[in-house]
Amino acid sequence: MTKARLQGFLALLIGAGLVIAAWGVLELAPSTEMAQASIPVSVEVGERGEGRNIAATVFEVVIAERLTDEDADEPWNGETTGQWIVVNATVGSTRRGGSLDAKLELGSLTVLGSSRPPIGTSLQTSPLEAGIEVTGWVAFEVPVDAPLPSTATIRITEGVDSRLDSVITVAFDLAGAERVREFVMPDTTLAAP
Repeated sequence: MTKARLQGFLALLIGAGLVIAAWGVLELAPSTEMAQASIPVSVEVGERGEGRNIAATVFEVVIAERLTDEDADEPWNGETTGQWIVVNATVGSTRRGGSLDAKLELGSLTVLGSSRPPIGTSLQTSPLEAGIEVTGWVAFEVPVDAPLPSTATIRITEGVDSRLDSVITVAFDLAGAERVREFVMPDTTLAAP
């Protein structure tokens, strides 16, 4: 084999090696979705979860046929053809003000926190301020035909776009939740220090 042929063969091998290496880098690089995924912080009921931008503790879950707000200037009745799942929690922003976004996962069904309860009674519609924790309830309006699994998960974030931010996730026993005909939504309050 001549020196020119050997150099050509080596150049071909190096080129093929670089192509294979580039393919490997592309295959191993995270997808955009994965690179921008939220950071889950999983805790139990009653346990405080704290992430980079939000802290939360879920205390109690109640299933109700109807919600009311007797303390409001104008009484509000939350009638629904389905049922309400209300979750008691303390939440706070750890870095900046914003809003709470809560989602309830019932198997393959995801239910967004309702904005129907009056402002001041639901954590979903209450503003979050950095360093100030509030205690209250988040209401989820579950469709009448939705099957209720024995366990469910609540996902609590600051704002609706949780990419690259923390998400507090709490799995709980839905089958053991208290069931009531009517639940009175109390006002949201500052959490005890």
